[in-house]
Amino acid sequence: MQTLPIRRCTLVAGDGATSVARMVSCPTVGHTVAAEACELCQHLEAVSTTAVQCTPPVVPPERDPREDLRERAIRTQVADLAAPEIVCIRGDASVADATRLLVEHDLRCLPVVDAERKLVGIVSRADLLRESVHERAVLTEIMTPRVHALPEDAPLAYAVALMAESRVHEVPLVTNDGVVVGVFTALDALRWMAEQLGYRLTEPARPTPV
Repeated sequence: MQTLPIRRCTLVAGDGATSVARMVSCPTVGHTVAAEACELCQHLEAVSTTAVQCTPPVVPPERDPREDLRERAIRTQVADLAAPEIVCIRGDASVADATRLLVEHDLRCLPVVDAERKLVGIVSRADLLRESVHERAVLTEIMTPRVHALPEDAPLAYAVALMAESRVHEVPLVTNDGVVVGVFTALDALRWMAEQLGYRLTEPARPTPV
């Protein structure tokens, strides 16, 4: 039986309305599905507010203890390491809205999405620190529209190489049709590395849903 964490994406619209989507990375179908779909799955064992327990039909092979760090990094998917809580923001939201969310959740950036939670850009603290930015401006006016994104099943090894080459600290994770399902950070990669080296780490702080 596997315990699958439920990821939550909080979307803040320009009118202040919020909605929350609950998602699970399903080992049976190989991609992220709505948590509600798990309740109809024949492999479901139990479900709580934070996790789903299921028995997938195919048990993944046990890790060979002799494999080296590089092989493990190739086999590990970024979606398995990213925080389960995601905060996104609509492009019609204001700079003031984005600033508030970044401060409240101690984030470095926010994925900017459309009404279907598809990625359209990213806004960072650096974007908000520009002298020309007015707090009433909407995010589509200041966001970075060209975003390095990763498919949710991307291997850790590729993600680390992309982030190092592009000099970025956060990369949104998206489904095949561009829906944001997570954000992978350089800190996530460092935590994985530390655990592989035998260090026991405390659970990281997670964004609080709004």
